[in-house]
Amino acid sequence: MTPTETDAISANRSSRRNAGRDPGLAECGWAMLSWKFMRPLPGPSAAPEALPLEDRVAAWTAVRDEIRAAIVENGWNEKAGAFTQAFGGEDLDASNLMLAITGFLPGDDPRMKATIDATAERLTDERGLVYRYLAQDGLAGEEGTFLLCTFWLAHAQALAGEVDAAVVTFERAVAAVNDVGLLAEEIDADGEMIGNFPQAFSHIGLVNAAWAIAQAQQRGN
Repeated sequence: MTPTETDAISANRSSRRNAGRDPGLAECGWAMLSWKFMRPLPGPSAAPEALPLEDRVAAWTAVRDEIRAAIVENGWNEKAGAFTQAFGGEDLDASNLMLAITGFLPGDDPRMKATIDATAERLTDERGLVYRYLAQDGLAGEEGTFLLCTFWLAHAQALAGEVDAAVVTFERAVAAVNDVGLLAEEIDADGEMIGNFPQAFSHIGLVNAAWAIAQAQQRGN
């Protein structure tokens, strides 16, 4: 790729970025917190070798640090006792379990443990399966509990050292497996599998949670 082509790509990206420029992270509280900490941010290892991107690492690092600071400072809600769905809000969101799963915070960080426990206590149905969230989203109808979110909870509990609780949560989700070993996206109030079927994300969550629990059990021996 010639320098001219590289400059054209860079200019195009820059114009698109500026045209849709977001307000500062701290002012974007309405957007789900998980959009912020899982926001794609490229790194040199993922860049095509033909593109000279090393000079952008400092800028990417600055954005990364800005995102982290915004979440740490504004994502926690004292009244809710947890990281919440949006800055300034009190609603829980199971996707915040990914703060531990992605390594953004250690699983045993006090605020992370509080978020994990709050999810287990206030974002589950009577069977212990996890809703993505219970906040009003303006969409018609009701959703069931999500198997992926339940596996997230088991995974996060294992990372927090709550191994026995993780095993219980894991077994609740695994109980939904059908006769040929497949899982759907959600489980409704009657125990029926609904949503996408089979759902790859549910199976990925199962594998990751099982691995995390096994690792936690080995550390405890």
